[in-house]
Order: sequence, then C-alpha cells, then structure tokens
Amino acid sequence: HKAAKEIIHHDLMQTVFTDEDCDALQKAAMTLGKKARVHVKIDTGMNRLGVKSDEEIFSLFEHINQAAMMEIVGAFTHFTSSDEPIVKLEDSLTESQRLRFLAIMAQVKAKYQENWRLHASSSAGMLRDSRYHLDMVRPGISLYGYYPSPYFGQHVKLEPVMTLKTHVVRVHTIDSGEAVSYGCTYVAKKKEVIATLPIGYADGIPRGLSNLGSVSIRGQKAPIVGRVCMDQMMVLVTEIEGVATGDEAVIYGQNHQVGASLEEAAKTLETITYELLCRVSKRIPRVYDNVVKNV
Repeated sequence: HKAAKEIIHHDLMQTVFTDEDCDALQKAAMTLGKKARVHVKIDTGMNRLGVKSDEEIFSLFEHINQAAMMEIVGAFTHFTSSDEPIVKLEDSLTESQRLRFLAIMAQVKAKYQENWRLHASSSAGMLRDSRYHLDMVRPGISLYGYYPSPYFGQHVKLEPVMTLKTHVVRVHTIDSGEAVSYGCTYVAKKKEVIATLPIGYADGIPRGLSNLGSVSIRGQKAPIVGRVCMDQMMVLVTEIEGVATGDEAVIYGQNHQVGASLEEAAKTLETITYELLCRVSKRIPRVYDNVVKNV
C-alpha cells in the first residue's frame, strides 16, 4: 500500500478506525522494518468517522494490539457542538461526548495498561473550557486569529494574523447610466470612480459578494460593484481621495481595517469564516512575516 509506506517512511501518525486501515499499515511496516504509529478515532456523536460501539472499539484496539509493527500513540474524538453558546456545561452535548469518550477510554486503557494521549478539542473546545483540553488540543481557525463562532469573542481576545491583499491596476471614471461588469448588475446613478483589482472568484473571492462585499483602500471602505469576475473585480472609490494604480487593496485583513472584515463577509454570505479562509486558492502567493509584534 503506497500511501501506508509513505506515512511510515516520513514518521507521520495515521488516524485509524477500521481493521483494513490497520492491516495496510501493518503490512507496510513489516516491509519497511519500522513501526506504524497511529491515533484511534472514536465516534461519540459526529457520525462522520470512527468506531462507535463498545464492541467495535474493543475489537479495533485488540486488532492493533495483535499487530507487532503497530504502536498506538493516542485516541481521539470530535465534538459536534462545542462552538455553540454555553448555557450550562453539564447539560451540553459537548459534555456528554466528553464523558462518553473518557469512560470508554478508561476501560480500554485499563485493559492494556497503557497511558495513550487523549484529545477531543478543536479551537472551539479549547476555548470553551479547560475540561475539554485533555492531553492535547487541535487548534485550527484560532491559529489565524479568528473565533470559531462570535460567542467566543466575549471571553478571549484574538488578533487576525492573515491578510489577503492585492493592488489597484486601473482607475477610471464612468458616467451616470453606465454599468459595471457582467450582466450590468450595477448601474451608476451619477459620475463615479471605479478601481479594478486583479483578483476574482478563481482566487477564492466568492461571487456572492458581488454588489454586497467591500475591500479597504487607503484605510477606507471601497464597496464591490458589479459581479465578481474570474480574475478581476471592481470597487467603488469615488469617495476615497487620490486612489491610484498600485495602491494596496485589502480583502481580509489584520488590525480591523474598515471594509476588510472576514466576519462581515461571512455574515453577508450566510456562511462561516472557515469557508472563506479555505476558499483562498493555491494561486495566491503566501508570504510569511517573521516579525513578532506585541499585541
């Protein structure tokens, strides 16, 4: 199994939840003469991946235990609703999942006299309460400085660390009655100044932001006008003095720039910030800033 060999060769730890997964890793490990290290996925309510019933869980752990070239490093589950507002922790579905996970793992660990690492929390569980931290956590969106849901902004201060930006490639004036972009969905009611940006839906800018979203240019809000194109979009800069070719345009940004809010864009589209961050396509260059700033 090519993938199994690659995993073991590069010292990666694989999630397993079926006997077939384990057999492939065991076979590859035997061939390489190197143990396969795994984390076992337990389904406590997500109904996505994992072993669920007590019988299935004990059977899988025994299957791995019988495999000479496999080593269990940890076991984990995933919460379904840890990003929901907290009413009473003890009554939440997240708490019932935690208790179910800890109860079954206590039995398994006792049987094999092992002390594997247990984990369950993404950013939401991590920020929700320390009882969900267990032995380790799996932060995702919080590493970008965004909240799993607006609720958490009341309790923890995060600062966005990613900025998606482009630059102005054309500035021109249109007369009253002229339209912008495909389908003529934006028609000027007076003489307006339009700036064209070389970024579009192929780069991850949702077409749904057409005539609804905005960017930040010179620290001011520039509304998106007309439909977002594949590689370009147009913004209204009539009220922003001195906009010129080469000016920076921030799509989503740090420091809460006016007009460049990821949260506002997500709200407009009735989606979540996760989706918009994941939409940023591979053709957008990633530039890493090594400067550490006090926030």
